[in-house]
Amino acid sequence: LPASAKAGQKVVFTCQEPLDNGLSFVVRYISPESSGQGASAGGDGEYEYIYPSSDDGTTYSFEMPASYVFLDIDE
Repeated sequence: LPASAKAGQKVVFTCQEPLDNGLSFVVRYISPESSGQGASAGGDGEYEYIYPSSDDGTTYSFEMPASYVFLDIDE
């Protein structure tokens, strides 16, 4: 996963193996006001599920929003 990305840029990352059934990646949005609190800030309640973009289920991508984000796994 890249350390940084600009708004509108496509972010692509690969996992060594697909996630187990029932698990999904989630991009959680963090407002600039809470960004100093790190990933534990919780993301202001806004999120977007990320689905595999490859047939083998290991490559994912999303468009970087105009806010801070962190990647999480949701059940």
